[in-house]
Amino acid sequence: TAGHLTPATSFLAMAGASLGSCLLLLVLLRPTLATDPFSIRAVAADHWRYGKWGAAAAGPGWVTDNIYFLVLPPCVGLAQAGALKALLNLAMPALQSIGALGVLLLPVLVGDRDRGGPRAMRRTIKLSLAVFLAGSACYLALLWGFRLQIFHFLYAGKYTAYASWPLLVLVLLPFAYSVPCVMGSALGALELPDLGFWSCVGSAAVALAFGIPLASTLGVRGALVALVVSYVLMGVLMLFFLVRSVRWSMCAARK
Repeated sequence: TAGHLTPATSFLAMAGASLGSCLLLLVLLRPTLATDPFSIRAVAADHWRYGKWGAAAAGPGWVTDNIYFLVLPPCVGLAQAGALKALLNLAMPALQSIGALGVLLLPVLVGDRDRGGPRAMRRTIKLSLAVFLAGSACYLALLWGFRLQIFHFLYAGKYTAYASWPLLVLVLLPFAYSVPCVMGSALGALELPDLGFWSCVGSAAVALAFGIPLASTLGVRGALVALVVSYVLMGVLMLFFLVRSVRWSMCAARK
């Protein structure tokens, strides 16, 4: 209703919806965790062993995605930071869709692993990566083909100066993000979240060592290039760790 929708009530509504979902799941699943305190301890230990790496990855992940909003205002002006955010808004539908599908991909890969080990995961990895890249190509075509109309509709033509090659760099982000999303899910399915964390650390190191000087010199354009490079490196590192881990497991199985 009018006058009641505020940031505070929005967060409260989301919290209430989450609480309601949890209560419904408790009623449907009827867990019996209280009957065996040792199993609770074991489950908690497994969650901590796996989840601590995902929680730790939030730090370098933040650096990769957001460090430029701290760098641009003092170096090239607050308007450049606003322009970067305005451009990233155009890529968010594709990036968020890929991220959401990556979360759904994880249990599928776990099922493949349980049925046939790492070899059984290969087909799903290739197929999902092809789908993500094809979707990114479609998004690129739509965004590039209607770029002037989109800038006019969303920003009243304010950022049309970036509607040339900076926009092309921007639409490379979904392509670059697709690889670490798929490879990160594969590492998670193999219960190797620590390798995903170190890949994020490598991406953050690139953002600090390469991205900050580039953004402070070239502004929005430099930040976009650095973002793409960071995601590409993250994907390469995850792919390297994945291939190495699979080869080691296969060699161990033969012995």
